[in-house]
Amino acid sequence: MGPGAAQDESEDVLAFIAARRVPVLNSAVVDIAEAAPDDLPAVVHRVRGILGSYGLFAAQEHVDRLSDALNDDDADAEARVRARRTTVDALRALADGEVDQ
Repeated sequence: MGPGAAQDESEDVLAFIAARRVPVLNSAVVDIAEAAPDDLPAVVHRVRGILGSYGLFAAQEHVDRLSDALNDDDADAEARVRARRTTVDALRALADGEVDQ
């Protein structure tokens, strides 16, 4: 394998990641929106890691805020529902903007 081959492979990987960013965001929206309340913390944890793997750091920050709300002992059920809705809306907006991060 010549020196240019590694660079070509890296460019291929970056192109793959770039092409998958919007589908990954759309999947995150579905996963978070449809998770049962008891499953939501685990789903949020998994989605957060996936978003980071794809370099979707702005989306990851929204998911972090949802995680904080879910772990806030002082938050009531309605606050958690609002946090989920806010996160889903933010992720949809990012996906609709074609992920310009």
